[in-house]
Amino acid sequence: LWIILLFRPLGGLVYLFAIIVPELFRGPTVRKVGRAARETLDPMRTYRESKAAHDLAPTVHNQMRLASAAAGLGRHDEAEALYAQAMQGVHADDPALLLGRAKALIELGRPAEGLVMLERLQAQGKEAETPQAMLTLARAYEGLGRNAEAASAYDWAAPRLPGLEGIARQAAFLARTGRRKEAEDVLAEI
Repeated sequence: LWIILLFRPLGGLVYLFAIIVPELFRGPTVRKVGRAARETLDPMRTYRESKAAHDLAPTVHNQMRLASAAAGLGRHDEAEALYAQAMQGVHADDPALLLGRAKALIELGRPAEGLVMLERLQAQGKEAETPQAMLTLARAYEGLGRNAEAASAYDWAAPRLPGLEGIARQAAFLARTGRRKEAEDVLAEI
């Protein structure tokens, strides 16, 4: 509302393209643009909605949504605590919870604990063979100084991940480990 009132012509256009147009067309591309615009204008929205749902019904699903939203805002300590709470009983070995908690632990600078979560995930077999799980494993190995294992995991994960995160993390890893030429080659590929 403030954007519309303060920046009258621009605010109205942003509202039109972020809210009205996606509702009219409902296509996947338009929905993505609308979602990106809403997240830019209100980055706390997903967190607030997840928090409200969690407060209303503290289910494992709602805890996981809230933890993911918290991690997206950089609140990794809150995300880790929520994932840990959700990992009770039959959900103790849930792949999504294990991976989410491992990511949060790595972001908190606790790669050894994150590796424990990832090893539990790997024990489940095929569930651990996702590009996101392998990228997280590479980051855990890197955090522990196990560079040979990290390089292998980055080599597997980076080309399989959609977007640039995997390739960028691999390039940064290569540069940090003194393999500057390889890092430059990876960056050239981007």
